[in-house]
Amino acid sequence: MHLAAGDGLKGAAHAIELFFVLSGLVLAGAGRFSLDRKIFGGNI
Repeated sequence: MHLAAGDGLKGAAHAIELFFVLSGLVLAGAGRFSLDRKIFGGNI
């Protein structure tokens, strides 16, 4: 919404940072999308 509103990258920087933080937590955490599961196999 920030970019569509014309705020530019400075206005959208916080939202972009949170996107990367959330993506990292999803990949690092337990569950279907975790990197541990992809690297070490199904049951750890």
